[in-house]
Amino acid sequence: MAKPTRQTPPRPWLSIGVLPLLWTSHCAGPAAERKTVATGAAPQPADTRGDGFDLAQATRGLPGEGELAAELHTSMGRIDCELWSDEAPITVANFVGLARGLRAWKRNGTWVELPFFDGTTFHRVVPGFVIQAGARLHEEIGNAGYTIPDEVWEGAAHDRAGLLCMANDGPDSGSSQFFILATSEASQLDGSYTIFGSCFQTDIVDEISRVKAYGERPATPVTLDRVVIKLEPRW
Repeated sequence: MAKPTRQTPPRPWLSIGVLPLLWTSHCAGPAAERKTVATGAAPQPADTRGDGFDLAQATRGLPGEGELAAELHTSMGRIDCELWSDEAPITVANFVGLARGLRAWKRNGTWVELPFFDGTTFHRVVPGFVIQAGARLHEEIGNAGYTIPDEVWEGAAHDRAGLLCMANDGPDSGSSQFFILATSEASQLDGSYTIFGSCFQTDIVDEISRVKAYGERPATPVTLDRVVIKLEPRW
């Protein structure tokens, strides 16, 4: 499937970063007006464990053949995504490993191997712009305890709703939080955020982005009940 190309003019008032771990009243302030996305989690050294986690480890024991894909089972419907391991192998390996419980993450000071995303929420929504997940806010965990490098591949453009991207707090600071675009007009994000896949039910993405919220936090939690990783031919 052809990757997205730039189709829309820059919108300098939009940017993406990582969301605050602990929510306060500032969520409706200037950051929201700029439509940013940030993790807000404490900075972590790159690859804290030094394990060099890769796609072979992330897909160990995965049945079938074909391309990597993910099912995001949410309280508002299922979102199917293809994962672009050719363009962003480190990011995809990290996402798949966390989803399957094969990549260790830090929980209360201890490294554990459990599915990271299951039972979490979309903790940030900006209407018609973005939905963000990948923090275990019920445990006050904003990241996986390490960071991974950016993988900004040639021609990458945030120009299509449904693009699956890593949130960050600056260069090479991604960990577990990710976002899905609900807009095709976010070219100001180009060059700063890893695009590692594309999701297909953009109507559900848009619907989630428009739920009632206090600032940018949904008034009623939108849950990410589980993430299923599978191998299948590209759509």
